[in-house]
Amino acid sequence: MSSVGPNFRKILTETIKRAGVEDDSVARAGIYSRARRTVVDRARASGAGNVSALEAEIDAAISEIEAEFNAPPPLE
Repeated sequence: MSSVGPNFRKILTETIKRAGVEDDSVARAGIYSRARRTVVDRARASGAGNVSALEAEIDAAISEIEAEFNAPPPLE
């Protein structure tokens, strides 16, 4: 299991929805950037030396979330 699991994705998705920026890719990018920086900074502060694997996991999670927001609406 990755260290940025479903809770990370859930928190980011809820933050985006609560902020009402589901249709604003620039605002979402700002949220992703702050979340990424916070997680990486906390990892470094806790003594993690190389955080590049963590950064890659964060980037993958963000890509998955972004794909969900960019997906076309379901057909009825």
